[in-house]
Amino acid sequence: MSIKLARCFFISIILLSAICGSSIAQEDLPDESSDITIIKIALSPTGEAIWTVELKFPLNTPLEVQSFNRLSADFESNGQSFISLTPFTNAVTVASIETERDMQLKEVSYSSSMSDDHGSLSLSFIWTNFTHSHANTMNVGDVFSVESGQAWMPILLENQELIIEFPPNYVAQSSSHSIYNGTLHVIGPTKFSSGEPFATLIKFSPETPTPSKTTSLSLTFFIAILLSMFIGLFWILKRNFNWSLLLALFSIFPNASRYPILRKYAPLPPTVNDAHLRPITYATLISDEERVLTIVRQHGGRIKQVDIVEKTDWSNAKVSQILSHLEEKGFIDKLRIGRENLISLRRNEGHDRQ
Repeated sequence: MSIKLARCFFISIILLSAICGSSIAQEDLPDESSDITIIKIALSPTGEAIWTVELKFPLNTPLEVQSFNRLSADFESNGQSFISLTPFTNAVTVASIETERDMQLKEVSYSSSMSDDHGSLSLSFIWTNFTHSHANTMNVGDVFSVESGQAWMPILLENQELIIEFPPNYVAQSSSHSIYNGTLHVIGPTKFSSGEPFATLIKFSPETPTPSKTTSLSLTFFIAILLSMFIGLFWILKRNFNWSLLLALFSIFPNASRYPILRKYAPLPPTVNDAHLRPITYATLISDEERVLTIVRQHGGRIKQVDIVEKTDWSNAKVSQILSHLEEKGFIDKLRIGRENLISLRRNEGHDRQ
């Protein structure tokens, strides 16, 4: 019985392609090898499975589109003449006996659709008690075996695909074939061994985070709280800090004010007693150009540029820029001697100065 059932099941699918293909072939049919048969089984947590057997035809010419429109109209009105339910009914009968679960087919429907380049004919039905569930585990595959140990779905032919979609929140613990994006996907041609295809699924709760994520989130939240407390405490202390204590510290240890970090984060309030920390000299009151002119006059109106750099403790670039400005204003002359500049006052610099 199992061999006849397997032959009946797959021959019916092959005949479906042949019958529909021959109907379209009467008006310029493309190569039949381009037809695709997709068997999709969508599992549900209740144990039911929604089966869809879809035959897809390429539509490349207007004649093929017209032929498919006539075929789809006949298919939707009398799909039983194209795809017989008998093989599936026999499979349900055998599987019910082997698994000792009451199974049946219900909500049988036939439909068709057409896209830009393909036409599809589909048979759909619900297979009850298709899977066996225990606690959070779902077993898929015992319905494919018969009493002889053979599978009633022994092969997939070329251009045939089997897709078993898992229910939401279920993941595969083990399977006979590769898993892709929550589905067990098998592409023909292939042969199934006894008990294949199969999969063991485990249910998980998306609301319950994994331990690693929980630890990571808790640690991040804890660090954020500590950082917020530290910033708040620093802000409070800075606003209410008694700066007079720090002033007394600087009066005892005047050298402490030399450290930049203390001057930056603990600025002293301006007081009269702070004057001795920043002595005022004549050099801070005159301009840089006047200072350079004074140095030149003190050396008899003639001095090397390198000596001006040494006496002002400025960079050579700054001194050179100041000397250029003074030369443009007519106060000095620069004479290049070897690798050095000799700076001299002009005789009329006192008259030209404004």
